[in-house]
Amino acid sequence: MYSTCLFCHRPLGANDLIERFPIGRRLAFDAAKGRLWVICPACSRWNLTPLEERWEAVEDLERRVRATRFRVSTDNIGLARLPGGLDAVRIGKPLRPEMAGWRYGRVITGRYWRRGVPAAVATGVGMASAVAGMLHLVPLAAVLGTGVVAVVSQIITNRGGISGNVRLFDNDGQPFVLTHARLMQARLLVRDTSTGWGLQVQSWQRTAILTGEPALRACAVLLARVNRLGAPPTIINDATGLLDTAGDPQGLITRIARVMSGNGMPSPPLWAPGVRLAWEMATHDAGERDALAGELQALQTAWREAETIAAIADNLLLPDAVHEKVRMLRHRP
Repeated sequence: MYSTCLFCHRPLGANDLIERFPIGRRLAFDAAKGRLWVICPACSRWNLTPLEERWEAVEDLERRVRATRFRVSTDNIGLARLPGGLDAVRIGKPLRPEMAGWRYGRVITGRYWRRGVPAAVATGVGMASAVAGMLHLVPLAAVLGTGVVAVVSQIITNRGGISGNVRLFDNDGQPFVLTHARLMQARLLVRDTSTGWGLQVQSWQRTAILTGEPALRACAVLLARVNRLGAPPTIINDATGLLDTAGDPQGLITRIARVMSGNGMPSPPLWAPGVRLAWEMATHDAGERDALAGELQALQTAWREAETIAAIADNLLLPDAVHEKVRMLRHRP
């Protein structure tokens, strides 16, 4: 395999991840058609690889893309960030978002063990201490237990400035400050916009309805606090199931907004844990997709040009009789 670009003759780079194909830092592949390209980091042109060097590399890339925690996709092209800084561009039907549990499960479970479990233990100790105090049993232990609970709860609540004020920006770029209490009173609304939803927040000065990117940023701040205690794996599975069913993260947020509007729009902290976590997952997914939308569009345009050349190159060595046989098979009822 060549190590320089066929178009600009600059180095294609190297990777340590794909053992059978160590060339390139950005690889594009089509598993259905068995095609593999190396995308030049200098000129962004797609270099088609020789037939004999593709198959094992394509299988390895497909396997790794399915296992990665960071990937986004459009209708027929996806981008995955693999370990070691290797980018994989996958051509074909997009994969289902079942990866959400892998991507977010570790983070949310980590919160659960760091904050949720200590909070539950502190609550249990506090209740036991209160009962002991009411019954005049070991009053000193009751007082100490209550003090420990208060300290632990304060650490859990304030860790990372969770209970402090937040500074957000509205759709016009104007800043405003929300207290923790007012942030918890935010409302998810159905809106006639491209995303289908908006977030209403109210400071002591004014009320704002955020949409688009400002709404995603505000949701990220809100949900980091609402879901600060994390959740056990069973609830995480419920959340990923909702995301899988919706398919599109913006569509899921719109669906949640519609349901909550019909239910009188209770405060987000009162929602079912699975719904809150699904909202957080969808918010991060939507933000990532928006950030990479331009890059994916450029990749899709480049792929269509490269596919035309690849189709010609791969068919050059096939006899005319084979082409005719394939044509007949395709048109057979």
